[in-house]
Amino acid sequence: MIDWIVTAGVGVGVVGVITLLVWIGAMLLLLKFRLGAKGDGNGPTGEDYHNNAIYRDFSFFYKVTLAIITGVALLACKTECTSIDGAAAGMLIRLAGYLLFGSGLLFSFFIFAHQKSKIERWEKKEEHQVCQILMWQETWMVVAIVVISATFAFGVAPYLA
Repeated sequence: MIDWIVTAGVGVGVVGVITLLVWIGAMLLLLKFRLGAKGDGNGPTGEDYHNNAIYRDFSFFYKVTLAIITGVALLACKTECTSIDGAAAGMLIRLAGYLLFGSGLLFSFFIFAHQKSKIERWEKKEEHQVCQILMWQETWMVVAIVVISATFAFGVAPYLA
């Protein structure tokens, strides 16, 4: 049991660092090569719209996560409340993990697309440093989404199955 926890902890750390480095690299590229403002910053395509869309995506990811974990908990209990045999339950638990991982990547892409749209609307072309990108909430949203979904898909779900 301790070996599994240590392995999972190392895996979570590696996934988190890789996700963070990829996000920072992508944001630095977007900041360097942006084409300029695409709109006046107001209205349905303004920065406020994209901020709200990012929070809606993040919120919806957690709703999906809770739904999948609830379903896995029902399958993992393997009591009289389920009429599924052990092999089928194990397969469904692994598939739920992959479903959560896929949805995590999809929601991360949605957040990336909205952040890209926000960056394109910024008027002032200033040099951004890595420490500024680390202060963005979107950075930690994406890291949390990828770490949670990868941990469940490749660490928790196979252990439960």
